[in-house]
Amino acid sequence: MNGRDDDLEAIKALIGRGEYDEAARLCEEALARGEGDPRPLILKAEILMGRKDYDGARRCVDAVLSRDPSHAWALRVKGEICAEAGDPEAAAEQFQTAIRLDGSSGAAWSYLGLGKLHILKGEHPLAIEALEKALSLAPDSPGILYALERARHPEREHLAAGEAHIEAGRYDLAEKELNEAIRLAPSGRAYRALIGVYKKQKKVDLCVEASAGYMPVAEAEERVGNLELERRLRSAAKDPRRDGEFRVKIVKTPYFEPGGDDAYNYSLLLPLGLGQIVSYLRANGIAVDQDDLYIKISHDNMFGAPEDRIDPDVFSDEKRVLAYAAGGLDAGIESLMERIEAKTKLAGYPVILLSIAGDPSKSGGALFVLALARYLKARYGPFIMVGGIDSEIDSLLRYDTRHIDLIGRGRGERLLFAVLTALRYGVSIEAMPGLPVRRDGKVVRAHGYNPFWTEPDYDGLPLQLYRYRHSRDIGGASAELKALVDGFNGSGTAVSPYMSMEGCFYGCIFCNSSSTSQVTVLSPRDAVARLRGLKEKYRLDGFFFLHPLINISKKYLDGFCDEIIGSGLDVLWSDCARADNLDRDTLLKMRRAGCVRLVYGMETASPRLLRYIDKRISLRRLEDILRWSDEAGIMNGLEVICGFPGETDEDVRMTVDFIERNRERLDFVYCNTLYIEKQSRLCLSPERYGIRFLADGERREGAAPDKKVRYDEIDGLRWEDRLRQMGRAYGAITECIKRVNLDLHFYENEHFMFYLYSRLKDKKKVVQAFRGAADAVSA
Repeated sequence: MNGRDDDLEAIKALIGRGEYDEAARLCEEALARGEGDPRPLILKAEILMGRKDYDGARRCVDAVLSRDPSHAWALRVKGEICAEAGDPEAAAEQFQTAIRLDGSSGAAWSYLGLGKLHILKGEHPLAIEALEKALSLAPDSPGILYALERARHPEREHLAAGEAHIEAGRYDLAEKELNEAIRLAPSGRAYRALIGVYKKQKKVDLCVEASAGYMPVAEAEERVGNLELERRLRSAAKDPRRDGEFRVKIVKTPYFEPGGDDAYNYSLLLPLGLGQIVSYLRANGIAVDQDDLYIKISHDNMFGAPEDRIDPDVFSDEKRVLAYAAGGLDAGIESLMERIEAKTKLAGYPVILLSIAGDPSKSGGALFVLALARYLKARYGPFIMVGGIDSEIDSLLRYDTRHIDLIGRGRGERLLFAVLTALRYGVSIEAMPGLPVRRDGKVVRAHGYNPFWTEPDYDGLPLQLYRYRHSRDIGGASAELKALVDGFNGSGTAVSPYMSMEGCFYGCIFCNSSSTSQVTVLSPRDAVARLRGLKEKYRLDGFFFLHPLINISKKYLDGFCDEIIGSGLDVLWSDCARADNLDRDTLLKMRRAGCVRLVYGMETASPRLLRYIDKRISLRRLEDILRWSDEAGIMNGLEVICGFPGETDEDVRMTVDFIERNRERLDFVYCNTLYIEKQSRLCLSPERYGIRFLADGERREGAAPDKKVRYDEIDGLRWEDRLRQMGRAYGAITECIKRVNLDLHFYENEHFMFYLYSRLKDKKKVVQAFRGAADAVSA
C-alpha cells in the first residue's frame, strides 16, 4: 500500500468515527494534489452525507460517474444517498447496478445497502437473502451482522421504537409499534410495554386483552430462562449432587393469636402462596415436599390430646425464646421443638424452607421461626432459608438470625428456583453470576415478580385438616337453625383462595397499583379451566378470590361469567369490586355464575377525601349497585378506611351516615386504619399530598414498625394529633357497625357463607341463618 492509499484509509477511519472536520481537511488535500484519482471525491460525498448535505454528496458522485459510469463504489454511494433522501426505488437501482459491475468483496456493501432497503420496506425475507450474500463476502463485518440481526428479528426495531415513543409520551404511536412487534414475534417485554400504554390511556378492555395474551408468552419465556440458568449452573458445578440425593422440604410456619378458636379458624384457608411456589418448583425440576405446621398446630390445639398441643404462650416470651435461639439451654423449648418435629418429617433434607406468615405487629411468628431454625441447625445442619413478604421479613430482621442461612423477600418462585438450583449443583450462592437477586448480607430480594400465576399444587399437604369441623354452642336457637349449624360443623367445608389477575387501573394514592403500569389477567377460559381443575381435584366448596376487583372491565367480567355458565361449572365464589362496570343485569349474571358475595372498596363517604385519594367512584352509583346486588341475591360487603391525611370528624360522620342509610342492603362492613404501601403514590411523593413522613429518630407517640405509617401533615395535624383523630374515627365507625348489626361475630364466615349458599340458595334465607347463628354464638 502506497502513501496515497494510506491517506485514503485514514480518511475512511475518520468518517467511521464521525470526525468529519478532520476527514474533510485530509480529503481536500488529496483533491488538491490533482492526481485524477476519483476516490477522494467519493469520500467527500460520504463526508457530506454524514453532515446531511445530500445535494452536495450527489454532485460529488455524479462528477465521478460522468467520467466513469461503471464505477461500482460511486454507484453504491449514490444508492445510499438516494436511500437517505427518501427515494428507495432509485437507491435499489444503483445498488443492483453496482453489484453487477463489482465482482470483488466491494459488492458486500452494495448487498448491505440493498438489505437495509428491504428492511425499511418490511421485506424481511428479501433483506435476509441480500445480507447473507453480503456476509459471505465480508464475514467479519459488524455492520452486516447487525443488519442481519435486524432482518431476522424485525420485532426488535418496532419494540425499540415503541419504547422510545413511550418515553416521549407519544402513546398512540407507541401502541402501533408495540402491536407490530407482538404480531411479528410475541415477547413478554413487548406485552408489558403495551399493557403499560393501555393502562396510561385507560383503554381497559384492550389492556385486559393484551394481558391475557401476555400470560402464556411470559410463562414460555420463564421456562426457557430457567433451563438456561440450570445449564449454566450445572456446567459450573464442581461436585454436583445426583438428582435423587437433592430433595427440599418447605414448611408453612404458624403464628399465634390469643384465644384458641381464632388460631384454628385463621388457618383453615388452603395456603395459596405455598401451593403456587411448590407447583412452580416441581414444574421446573426441583423435588420438593411441603407441609403446613400452622394448620397442624392449630388443629391439634383445638381437637388434639393434651400431649399433642403446643403452648402458644411460649412464643410470646421474647426474652426466653431469644436466649434459646442464641444457643442457650432450655429443656422446655427443646421438648416443645421435639413435639413439633413429630408433626412433620424434617430429618434428611439438605435444604429446609420456612414460609413465615402472620401479623408483623406481633412477634410470635418470628420467634417461632428463630427457635425452629436453631433446633434444626443443631440437630441436622441443613441449609435453612426463610421467605415471606416485606412486613413479615421486617419483623424477623429485628432479631439475630444466626441460624438462618438466607432470607428471601417478596414473591419467591424465581428466587427459590435460582437458589435451589445452585445448591443442587454445589455452586456457591455468592458466586452465582446474573441471578435475579440483590444481596444485602444474607437477605435477597426477587427481581420483579412473577408475571403469571402457577396453578397451586396442594399435594402433600394435610388436606383433610382444612375441612371445617367445629362444635358451636348456639344456645336457645331454633331447631331448624341448630340443624343447619350441626350440618355445617360436620360438613368438612373446604375453601381455597384463588387468583387470576393482579394490578388495577385505578390510582388510589395509598395503593401500590397507583404507581405501577402492570396489570396482568388470565383469559376467562384459562381462569375458569383452572377453577374447574382445583374444584374437582381437591373437592372444594368455595373460592375466596383475592383480586383487587373482579370487574376490572365489564367485557372481562361478562366473559368470565359466560365461561362459567356456558361450561356448566357449579362453583361458588366471592371477590372485591368497584362501584362501576356493574349494572343490574351483570349482577344477576354474576349470581348465576356462582358469585355469593362482593366487597366494595368505598374507603370513605366524604366526597372531599374521595377526590384526595383519587378514588373516582360515585357514591350514588355505589348505592344503586348495593341495591341491585342485594336484589340479585349477592351478599354485600363494604370496606372503609380511617386515618387519611386531612380527615376530620365531619368526614367520619359522612361515612357513618352512608353505612346507616344503606344498612338494609349491607351484610358486612370492614373497617381498617390507613396503611400506606411502599410503592404507592402517597409514599413516593408525600409532599404532593401534604404529608411528611417521620424520620427514624422521630418515633414519638404511636410508633409503628414501618415508619411509612407515621407522618405529620404539612399544613395540618402532627402525628400525635392525627393518631388521636384516627382513634376517634375507628371508634365511631366500629360502633356504627355494631349498632346496625354488621360486625363479624366469628371468623369462619367464609366457610359458613359458602355452606349456607350451597344448602339454602336464597340470600334472604342465608342472611337470616347467618345472623341467627352469629347472634347465638355471641350471646
